[in-house]
Amino acid sequence: MKRKLLQSVFFFVILATSANAQIQFSKEYGGIYNDDGRWMEQLPDSGFIMTGGSSTYSNGQTDIWLVRADAYGNQLWTKSIGGTEFDFANMVKHTPVDNGFIICGLTNSYGGGDNDGWIVKTDENGNTLWSRTVGDAGLQELEAITLTSDGGYVAVGVNYTTGTVYYDVLLVKLNSAGVIQWQRNIGGGGFEIGNSIQETADDGFILAGQSYSYGS
Repeated sequence: MKRKLLQSVFFFVILATSANAQIQFSKEYGGIYNDDGRWMEQLPDSGFIMTGGSSTYSNGQTDIWLVRADAYGNQLWTKSIGGTEFDFANMVKHTPVDNGFIICGLTNSYGGGDNDGWIVKTDENGNTLWSRTVGDAGLQELEAITLTSDGGYVAVGVNYTTGTVYYDVLLVKLNSAGVIQWQRNIGGGGFEIGNSIQETADDGFILAGQSYSYGS
């Protein structure tokens, strides 16, 4: 599922609106190449954290790009995370216990195959504390991640590898240090992908995504 870069320029953008949808401010972040903002969240200090991918500020083709802004969208810092190939982030979450961030996405630079799922933990300034690839010689990508009540993380995405008929939902659980505790494939004979995940009150998980194996 290697992504192709479009031949035009994209920017990270914040477009903040009031309750009645009046624009409060807008900001652009990026350079002369493709810079794609995929996920943004507001932080406890009313600022913002954003992630996606950058070709302008990369070590190779594209890197994970992390942008921290204040409550008015003013850029505080940016970090590029990746190697010489295509690396991209789909989601970032704040980790309150250390005021850092957990990121999920994909990497072509590291791991065992073409695309591997990639999870990166950073400190409050975006410096990498640890990273973990999820995958093998097949194709894997992680679309969403959330914190769990035991202090760890659970991520969901897509997996196409030995033992899967086509593309299956990929579910992976990690502890607080990024050690993989277990991994599951969920799917049938068609295409499945997991796009979002939340922990439930019984310590299980609820997933949403897409399926061609089930339903009418």
